Amino acid sequence: MRFTVTFSHLLSALLLSQPPTPALGIPTTRQSGNLAFLPDNAPFTFSYSTPDADAKNWIGIYRASGGGPENQTYVEPSLAWEYAPTSNGTLKIESEALVPGDYRAFFLAKDGYAWLASPVDVRVPHASGPVGFLVDEVTLRNARVGEGYEARIGGLRSRGGSGAVRFRKVEGSEWVVVAEDGVVSGTPDGAGSVKVTIEVAVVEGADGEAARLDVTIPVRDVGAPLVDHLSVISFNLWHGGTQVSDYHAKQVRFLASSGADVVGVQESTGGHAARLGDALGWFAWQGGDVGFVSKYPLVGGAAHEGGTYAASVRVVFEGEGEEEKKKKEEEEEEVVLWNVHLGYDPYGPYDFCFGNMTVEEVLARERESKRTPQIESVVRAMAGPLAEAEAVPVVLVGDFNAPSHLDWVDATSGMHCGQGAVPWPTSVAPTEAGKEEGKPQRDATNFEPNRDPKIKNNHTMPFSFTSSISFSSSVSHNGKTEEKRWARKTERSPSGTTVRTASYKTGEPVYLERREYDSAGRALPEGRAVKSDGAEKIDRRIEDVSERE
Repeated sequence: MRFTVTFSHLLSALLLSQPPTPALGIPTTRQSGNLAFLPDNAPFTFSYSTPDADAKNWIGIYRASGGGPENQTYVEPSLAWEYAPTSNGTLKIESEALVPGDYRAFFLAKDGYAWLASPVDVRVPHASGPVGFLVDEVTLRNARVGEGYEARIGGLRSRGGSGAVRFRKVEGSEWVVVAEDGVVSGTPDGAGSVKVTIEVAVVEGADGEAARLDVTIPVRDVGAPLVDHLSVISFNLWHGGTQVSDYHAKQVRFLASSGADVVGVQESTGGHAARLGDALGWFAWQGGDVGFVSKYPLVGGAAHEGGTYAASVRVVFEGEGEEEKKKKEEEEEEVVLWNVHLGYDPYGPYDFCFGNMTVEEVLARERESKRTPQIESVVRAMAGPLAEAEAVPVVLVGDFNAPSHLDWVDATSGMHCGQGAVPWPTSVAPTEAGKEEGKPQRDATNFEPNRDPKIKNNHTMPFSFTSSISFSSSVSHNGKTEEKRWARKTERSPSGTTVRTASYKTGEPVYLERREYDSAGRALPEGRAVKSDGAEKIDRRIEDVSERE
């Protein structure tokens, strides 16, 4: 299969709700309790009772579309939860992860997944105010002449409170049908870009409450590949995005307007890949940390070695006509996609810049961080697909928590605290694996790192200059509360240089960084960055331990 693949990386700075999955009729000896949703109270307030009171009984909230312990066994982490330790009481569960949509609450026993009562379905209403869309325009997945087509846009709705809404086509190609629930369908009768305007309105008490969305559907001709240019994005959501205000709307707006066809997400624990798939009307595969969302169907998704740091999936471009079905016997129309989120500590650039370590010492600590064995394991698993990559392309994305050996060369030592070439294993291993199969992933001879650095995640470079930024969060896990703080301050020195001070705190200060930059934003010579006295460890990330495993 031959087509162009474009991919990019994004670090977060910053619903179409599928029908609820009915509870399975699982027999249990513990369902003598009761769980009830109190809709007139604050969002997600429940009353509960059980004759089997225990300090570790808990109520967890999951998406109605899946992920909960329907079989009374673990499937994936809850979106939010609280202990319900008494024989009866009222419990309020609060979480910014609960965006508008349908959910299912479970009353579960002793830090486990046995039901104490039958689950209940609940809904988070949209914000009050006139109904609207999160975006003004969107391009849906490709269609092909003569083949049935279906897409969903209902998850792009925003606002409108809890009232029911109805979608309809205002204008556009005759073959396009828009159902009241926001499903777009039909059979294209000609190639080209089809434009459709869709309106959403509140069913009752509308008073003119309506909003419009301009939709584009690219239509391929009969016999043409459904996709000949695939755009892939790697997106670290940063705790799912929950550290950012209005994160759901921001993420959906970005992805809907990005032009991406497939997205590999990291830090999606808690169902965030599924959340984005629901909202965008895309397909989704949810893992423990990494996940995928795609305009096109995903099949064969699997966690690597049963863990959370890596996974693979096949992106399948379905909807072939008879001629294309015959071709499939010779050539699969699909892409293999791998996604990784490698270990983060210790962090190599800090070892060079603040630890004054040698290349040998840093490479040893790369293995200590687990990044090296992790990428080696992933590359071994990719050997089979790479051997067939001429027919079925293979794409590797992720948050590698390390620079690239193509960026860290002698010519860029001034950007890296004076350190020249470094064979970072996380980029060397996959690059060499591609070369072994005769398919180099990037031609270094056409790459000038000092002029066009492909920087992915280099925290020794200047941040965007602002006066000050700080945050603190308090998270609860198993009855323990931890406060985590991070702060950054940027100011001008009397000499006109820029001084940035960054501090990281988890209980006690563990790191203080001070660097100075000239007017062009270049770091001044070594010695201007110092660690605080007694600080032996640099914590680059703030770990949130609140997810229930």
